[in-house]
Amino acid sequence: MKRYNAHNATFAALTIALIVSVMTLLLYACRPITQSRPTIVVSIQPQRYVLEQIAGKYYDVVALLQDGANPEQYEPSMNNVMALEQCDAYFMVGHIGFEAAILNRVTANRPDLKVCDTGVGINMINTAHGGTSRDPHVWASVRNARLMAQNMLAALIELDAKHERYYRSRCASLTKHLNELDSTIAAQLDSCSSKAFVVWHPALSYFARDYGLTQISVEDESGNVTPRRIGQVVEEAKNAHAQVFFYQKEFDSRAARSVNEQMRINMVEISPMSYDWESQIIKISTALAGQ
Repeated sequence: MKRYNAHNATFAALTIALIVSVMTLLLYACRPITQSRPTIVVSIQPQRYVLEQIAGKYYDVVALLQDGANPEQYEPSMNNVMALEQCDAYFMVGHIGFEAAILNRVTANRPDLKVCDTGVGINMINTAHGGTSRDPHVWASVRNARLMAQNMLAALIELDAKHERYYRSRCASLTKHLNELDSTIAAQLDSCSSKAFVVWHPALSYFARDYGLTQISVEDESGNVTPRRIGQVVEEAKNAHAQVFFYQKEFDSRAARSVNEQMRINMVEISPMSYDWESQIIKISTALAGQ
């Protein structure tokens, strides 16, 4: 009988210990997750790529647009608005249409939100419409990325001055790398057989300007394509001996292939809005160098 009671007591003790352990784990698992690092929100993935090289371990960087998203058709979601309301700063490109709209929605609740225009100082290209209309695709340029990095650095130091040396060191490394990339591309394209290329959407104007190239676009900035314009593109491409036709998977690849039936040149799919920004820049230059 004593043996039976001892066994029961041991079993009861083990059961209580198990229950306590499970309750402890459940309480731990149900605790709210606290954010370990402050957050900076950017507009697009190429910005996120550049900013992460500088901010390093001290900030999480979140982009409003995902890879492959079309900024011309982007509508901010409630999650996007909430992310901006809760972040430490918003780094905008500066000339994308949705940025002003989303800021107007957010600043009502966050008038103190730190906003950095990372495109300050870039020599903007006027669109075909002229006037005050500017080509927003500033990120498709190594030289612009270098300038944007400097703007990001200044904003980071203002946000977090105690880690200034860390940010400056990382930005210096990034700048050195971008200088080398720029020099490599310039040398690569200096001897290419044609200085002209065709692109479905006019997203490579700044890249073309950097290296003395001519961009022939099928669409205008508003996304319009007319039969007359297609005829002009085909004629311009032939006269300029263009050998590469860039198109983005975000746009209508079937229409691009249809247009290329008249040109019969090398089609290359690109994604300049991708986080893997550098590989896309290299892909563009390599395609042009190989024509």
